[in-house]
Amino acid sequence: LASFVGQAVTNNRPVPPTFVSAATNVTGTTITITFNRTMANPAGAQNQFKYKINGGADQAFSAAALNADPTKIDLTTAGTAIAYGDVVNVSYTKGNVTAADTGVLASFVGQAVTNNRPVPPTFSASTTNVTGTTITITFSRAMADPTGKHAQFKYKINGGADQPFSGAALNPDYSNM
Repeated sequence: LASFVGQAVTNNRPVPPTFVSAATNVTGTTITITFNRTMANPAGAQNQFKYKINGGADQAFSAAALNADPTKIDLTTAGTAIAYGDVVNVSYTKGNVTAADTGVLASFVGQAVTNNRPVPPTFSASTTNVTGTTITITFSRAMADPTGKHAQFKYKINGGADQPFSGAALNPDYSNM
């Protein structure tokens, strides 16, 4: 074999996947990260990811799973709940998360997360029926059935003590309770 120097070497190592975007689900309990490549199952790697709310402390995830779309990883939040209007960022410390072709995910810090928590409904008005036995509350949005949640509401008469409700039901126009 003759001596040689400075010959090019073809690098066949898989290209690392890169972060594309991230978003919460509507309940704020999952952050889904989209990558530019098909990912391998990240089960057990949730401790390599963290999220921050409004620039606060790092928050943990309780699970990591491959989404039905294999370019996405779903991370289940375990720290502070994400609320409407929160600014959320996600980070990753290089570990064992890989693309399906074994390209190793590089660390990333402070990537923006689209917060998909919906605007909470607000109180609009309330009225009683003619006998004074029912209070109908109108909200800014259609409401889910409140059956069984009457203990979360109270009313006062002439500034007196809080009074409990004995039941709650969805009004036929679906924005009242």
